[in-house]
Amino acid sequence: MWTITNRCEEASQRVIKTNLHASMLENLSWKMFSAETLAATLEQSRAKKYFVRAQINILHNVARTDMARSAFRKCHAVDAVQKFREVKDDPVIHLFVV
Repeated sequence: MWTITNRCEEASQRVIKTNLHASMLENLSWKMFSAETLAATLEQSRAKKYFVRAQINILHNVARTDMARSAFRKCHAVDAVQKFREVKDDPVIHLFVV
């Protein structure tokens, strides 16, 4: 999905139309990804780190579509991903601006 949304704008648009972006943002809001324990959580598990990296990069690709801005604002996307910017030792990804 990460690669498809990177290469195909229609796939990114479908993520928005089906509200998949809202589910992905909700996943990133899980308690295990709280701002206080985030660095330790990601350091402990490569699978969790990949999960976060994939989710955020898919959302990054989707954010490039015209319809994404309002859809992301409705889901409070900035609030959901802001805590990932605080991981200084090993940044998960380069975050997008909504």
